[in-house]
Amino acid sequence: MTIEGMLNKVKSIDLPNAVPDIIMQTKADMILLNQIQLYNHGIDANGNLLTPYKSDSYARKKFSRNPGPGFGQPDLKDTGEFYQDYTLSANRTDYELDSSNMKSSALKKHYGDAIFGLTKDNKKVYALGVFYSAIQRYITFKTGLTFR
Repeated sequence: MTIEGMLNKVKSIDLPNAVPDIIMQTKADMILLNQIQLYNHGIDANGNLLTPYKSDSYARKKFSRNPGPGFGQPDLKDTGEFYQDYTLSANRTDYELDSSNMKSSALKKHYGDAIFGLTKDNKKVYALGVFYSAIQRYITFKTGLTFR
């Protein structure tokens, strides 16, 4: 391959337009990180604990099912439908996690919109893990260059 040919391949890289597709290709990983924050720790995207349960009897019931986040700390998982209905959309400037479940708007109203999204640490895990690997694959596909 000539230098000019390689230069043309490198010029064909269009990350601003590719990133939304790459995010969608890795959406299961991003969604899982968000759900783990909630299920294991009961925290939102800002790293804040969710508002504790008001009912001690419900808190005991939930703690017996999932002690991970701590006694009285919500994990937003009851039947699993809310987690199952998670959605992700992405464009050139941002992405949005949500759930198409009918409980989503009530949960956002009660706990805040930050129930959706990644903590600073999980953003780093995602960006330097699966997302970075997907960016590498994109560049390799466009140019033939490989990473070591």
